[in-house]
This record gives sequence, structure tokens and C-alpha cells, in this order.
Amino acid sequence: MAREHRREGAASGTRITPAAVGLVGVVLVAGACSGPEEAFAEPMAEHALFDDVAFSPTSLTATLPQVTYRDGSSATTFSDLVVAGEITGWQRGRATDWSTDGGREVAWSGDADSREVVVALEVDEVVAAGDDDLDGVDVAPGDTIEVVATLGGDADAAGDALAGLGDVVVLVAHGPGEHRDEWWVGLGGILLGDLDDGDLTWPVLEAAGGDLDVRDDVADLDALRRAAEAAPRTIAVGDS
Repeated sequence: MAREHRREGAASGTRITPAAVGLVGVVLVAGACSGPEEAFAEPMAEHALFDDVAFSPTSLTATLPQVTYRDGSSATTFSDLVVAGEITGWQRGRATDWSTDGGREVAWSGDADSREVVVALEVDEVVAAGDDDLDGVDVAPGDTIEVVATLGGDADAAGDALAGLGDVVVLVAHGPGEHRDEWWVGLGGILLGDLDDGDLTWPVLEAAGGDLDVRDDVADLDALRRAAEAAPRTIAVGDS
């Protein structure tokens, strides 16, 4: 059972923007989740929106850190670190009104288009880590890292539901620009797995349903470990 450790008030510095590499905007038609997962999965899926993008991964294994996508002289990955561990609590991040260019921070209780839930994740296993020329990926079992998810709706309920998950697998990516020292749930919040006795389900991906063309090819932690052991590869955008 997860240990709840909830702190009220704003977290320092973290800011979510609606732009990143990856997918065209996702418009959620119908969520596949029910019960407590619905409190976070559907709002996170709704906010897994990307603009100014050219390509997307075809499967979950294609989002691992050793898979690089190259578009001309530009190269990117969809995650920088894959960890298994336990969510031990959460805190409020920033709330943003996106009606203006660049967005503006507003009160948590204000008229926000998105809110951040910052979860504390106690790392049990580092499944994979990418090569990071800028900062290095310095995370080890026993560490606790903060991971940012962005969503709309009732973010307090979502935070409680995330904390209630307990054991998870998360593919995380550095935040962009000035937020590079922060960990964000990869692919706009999609790459969050619920871990139950070694089996994996992907609630946010399920909630996105047919609106997100990313194949679930990771059914358990062992399958993810095997995929993470594969040699690094580079995919040119447009390749099948």
C-alpha cells in the first residue's frame, strides 16, 4: 500500500507547456479507465497534447531511451530514464492559463487550463537510462525523484489517485529549456505504467484509446527489461 505524503501549496519552479516533440493533438473521445484510475488517466490523456510536431512513436518500446529519432540534423528521444518504484505522495505544482501566448501562472483555485501534480517516486530499479551529454542521468535505487504530470479537471483528486497507485513504472524525460533539471512523465504524460505483481497496464494510454496510435507492446516488467537491453538504434523520421 502506498504511503501518503501530501504537501499543500505550490511546488517551486516547475512549469508545463503544451508543446513538445511527439504527436499531433489528442482529442479524447472516450476513456477506457474506470474507478480510481479514471481520476488521473482521462485528465492526463486529455492534456497529452503536442503541437508543431512531425512524428510519433509507433509503440511503447519505441519510446525507450536507446531509441533516437532523427529529423535532418535534429535528434530526440521520447524518454531519458525508465524507473520502477513506488509513488509515496504528491504535491501541487503550478497552475497555468494558456489563453495568452506562453501562458500565465494563476492561483491553483483560479481559472487554469492545466495544473501540475508533482509525485514523489521512490526508485526500486533503474530499468534503462539514456546517454545524456548535458546533465547526465544520476538516479539509483533508493533515490526519491519528483516527477511532474500535467492535467485538467480535479487535480487534487488526480493527485490522490496517483498516490494510491503505489508501484509503477515510469518513462520520464527532462523538461525543456530552463526546466531541464526536472523529470516529466514522458510523451506528455502517457508513459505511466501501473505495476501489479510484475504485470503492467498503461492507464493513460488506455484512456487515450484510438486517439493515440501507440501500440502497447509491454505487458510486464520482464518484457520491458528485455526491450531495454536491446542495442541502441536510430530511426529516421518517415521510416516505417
